[in-house]
Amino acid sequence: MAGIASGMALTGKIPFITSFAAFSPGLNFSQIRLAAMSHLPVKIIGSHYGLNVGPDGASAQMESDIALMRVLP
Repeated sequence: MAGIASGMALTGKIPFITSFAAFSPGLNFSQIRLAAMSHLPVKIIGSHYGLNVGPDGASAQMESDIALMRVLP
C-alpha cells in the first residue's frame, strides 16, 4: 500500500493510506521510510493505536507507531 502510494506521489498525486497502526507503519515501515527519504507527500493514517483496541485483540495493538514515525526525515 505504501509502495503504491509512493508511485502515485511520484506522478503528482497526494495519496492517503490508512490501516491499523500495527500494520501501517508497523509492518510496512521500510516502504514508508523510502517515501519519507524521497520527500514524497504520502499521508499516513493509523487507527487502533496503543494497547486498548477492544475486541480486535493483541495482534492489533501498537505501542511504538509514534516512535517509528518520529525518527523519519
